[in-house]
Amino acid sequence: MATSLIWLSIVMNLVVLYFFTNWLPAVLIGSGLHTGDAVRTTAYFQVGGTIGALVVGYLSDRITPTLVLGVAFACAALFISIVGSVGANLGLVLPAVFCAGFCIVDGQAG
Repeated sequence: MATSLIWLSIVMNLVVLYFFTNWLPAVLIGSGLHTGDAVRTTAYFQVGGTIGALVVGYLSDRITPTLVLGVAFACAALFISIVGSVGANLGLVLPAVFCAGFCIVDGQAG
């Protein structure tokens, strides 16, 4: 049962990662951002993910990995909802996308 739940969480996180990576520019443009701003904001997702993967590796060595991943998944849900609700406010969407990338990619790396 535990193995099935781990696989389910990994597959669902991979689905989120796929859709977030591929659809984020279109969603941001649809919310009112200019194309250049949407593309730059999407790059913040990848930067956050790179940093997040390094941080989760470090934390997983020092704290229980299931706790680290549980917190990452919960925070990813929070930041994804923030990205969807702030609209075209670049000052809010940039850090939300960075943090979403941090949590989603580190959840996959973990």
